Amino acid sequence: MKQQPLYTVKPAFIPKIVGMQAALFGFVGALAFTIAGGFILMILSMVLGLLGKISIGGIFWFCFIVGIILLPIFYYEMRRKNVKNTRFDFFKDRLNFCYYSGKFMNKKQGRLYYADIADVVRNSSFLQGMGNLETIELHAPNTAIYGPGQSFIGVAIEDIPAGKGVGEKIMDIFDDFVAEYQRTAQPSSPEIREEEIALSGAGASETSAETGGVTEGAAEAAADDETEVLLKRKPVVPPSSVPARGRGVEDDAPVDKEEEDDGRSETEEAQALEPAITDEKRP
Repeated sequence: MKQQPLYTVKPAFIPKIVGMQAALFGFVGALAFTIAGGFILMILSMVLGLLGKISIGGIFWFCFIVGIILLPIFYYEMRRKNVKNTRFDFFKDRLNFCYYSGKFMNKKQGRLYYADIADVVRNSSFLQGMGNLETIELHAPNTAIYGPGQSFIGVAIEDIPAGKGVGEKIMDIFDDFVAEYQRTAQPSSPEIREEEIALSGAGASETSAETGGVTEGAAEAAADDETEVLLKRKPVVPPSSVPARGRGVEDDAPVDKEEEDDGRSETEEAQALEPAITDEKRP
């Protein structure tokens, strides 16, 4: 489904204003045509050998008369045709345009997004003021919309009626777009931005603390596992604490001697008690 524009603007065609513009353009164009055309005809007459028969002044006057008559008519008809084909369609987020740059034959057609518009200027020339017309310039320096006779980069909406609410309606569309964009973007104030930075810093600290706690807990768990493994192992008794019998070690010799003396003493006591016990049992 084709999207319908919110608002459509077409330039006004006022014959009196366009006629005055055509006369001005015709006079300037006639001077340029007289110089260029007269010089070309003079060279051509010299080549053809007609320079003596035709005066140089006559050549230039002929070019001027042709220019002053034909150029204004040509300009007027071109403007009338261009105004019919000029159209500006305003959508929610963009402008579709078709117009003729320099009010002549340079047709420009395309689209301009409102987000690319850097500034909006409303002005009115002397001739436009006579017809109660104005021009709205949409400056968009980051685009490639530029044409001959245009002093800025962007789109020029020319010859729109002033005082009839057309310019105000266009400005309202731009204001609505800016308000919607700001509402969607929700730019943060400096205070909110500082609070967001503080909250993000606190969150980073908590994350670091949690990471550190997890690391310490893992270290403690590893230490407990090592302790449990060590406890399950059989105790290792140092060789110095076990009596070495018959090894011929000097340190263990006194211990073995004492044990032998204790064994001998117990044997002698047993032998000494034996006769006494035997005597008591005799009849």
